[in-house]
Amino acid sequence: MNTRLRDAGDRQRELIEEIVGQARVYLGGGSERAESTLRDRIQRAAEASLERLYPNFSKADDPRWHQVVKRARQGSDQPLEVLGHQGMIADHAVCRAIWDVVGSGKSGKDIRQLFSRPPYGWPRDAIDGGLLALAASSHLQALRDGNSIVARQIDQKNISKTFFRVELQHISAAQLIRLRKLFSDAGVACRPGQESQVATEYLTRLNNLASSAGGEPPLPACPDASEIRALQHLQGNEQLAGILRAYDSLQQFHQAWTQRSRLAQQRLPSFQRLLKLAAHAANLNLGRDIQLQIDAILTSRRLLASSDPVPPLSQALTDALRTTLSEYDRNYSGIYEQHLRLLKESDHWHQISGSDRKDILRNLQIGALSTGDLGTEQDVLISLDKISLSSWCTRTAALQHQFQQAQLRAAQLLEPVIRPVKLPSVTLESPDEVAQWVDESKALLLEELKDGPIMIA
Repeated sequence: MNTRLRDAGDRQRELIEEIVGQARVYLGGGSERAESTLRDRIQRAAEASLERLYPNFSKADDPRWHQVVKRARQGSDQPLEVLGHQGMIADHAVCRAIWDVVGSGKSGKDIRQLFSRPPYGWPRDAIDGGLLALAASSHLQALRDGNSIVARQIDQKNISKTFFRVELQHISAAQLIRLRKLFSDAGVACRPGQESQVATEYLTRLNNLASSAGGEPPLPACPDASEIRALQHLQGNEQLAGILRAYDSLQQFHQAWTQRSRLAQQRLPSFQRLLKLAAHAANLNLGRDIQLQIDAILTSRRLLASSDPVPPLSQALTDALRTTLSEYDRNYSGIYEQHLRLLKESDHWHQISGSDRKDILRNLQIGALSTGDLGTEQDVLISLDKISLSSWCTRTAALQHQFQQAQLRAAQLLEPVIRPVKLPSVTLESPDEVAQWVDESKALLLEELKDGPIMIA
């Protein structure tokens, strides 16, 4: 019984193999596969079906596309070299297909969806690698929130949110090198692949340089930077192409404006000091004459003239102010020493204590003054900022009254009830008038004495 069952099973398998082996495989449309075995016929039919559904798949069939993504984001000039492609990036089949469909603009999401469906069926890395390679080579402009970005700023997580559009202006490798040199000469470092991003910084710096190359009088007016602002309104390769067209002009602008800006930074502080000197010398004859020349510098805005107009005027004012300060110092010191000697000789001053003397002098602000060092222009300004010419005159005129007050306070310390009495001031023209004034003054003094000791002020 077992033998018959085994034989029947073997026969059954032989019949099945014979039937299946004679099965015929047809592709859609009626084309029959003619391979020798059913396995081969089915496998080849499936492959043929996929080829018919995705005829362009082979163009992106390479496991190394993830390396292209990495190289493009690192700023490589030739990210496709890992695929064995040595020519122009736009000539690679994948990049050419992407470039052709982007046109005036598509989002990364739309581009991914298009090339993941028939007739492409491309893997995500191939689509992203093609986009980033085109962006890195400036064949596509990438934008996020309306702002231009470069390949290194795009990762695969945000490609779907990035907007791409074809760059109508193509910038060659030689032109990119030229642009990097222009940026570097202006002090703006630029690595390969960063040209569009750095161009914005370069134009901003150049526009700021124009603003610092002029200004309010006495500086000349700021140079015309309308050409720079026009370039700032462009984006991507269009902006780079505009910079290349204006290459020589931009170089000249940078050189000329840098020189003017540096000159302005050097001369403005000197002019500000000149204005301070002129303000201190306003009441001097020379000061009034030089103010006219300063007004002329302001009106004609010639601070940056080839010959600096400031030093000779500053020197003349410094000399005049130094001479005047020295004279005021000597005059003050002479009067101060004279009155101080008289004060020290007075009886009242000798009778009070040393601490009382110091308190009286301090409270009345009586003391020696000095201009200090007057060797340089800055020394003269420092001295005048501490004590102006008018203050020297005021303090000198006040010395006599201050010392009189010192004598009075010393007397008051000895006789607290002592009072100052001022005699009438009159004009006397005859002996009779003198006699009359003496009588009146005597009567006044005698009357005041009734109330206690007095001091004639």
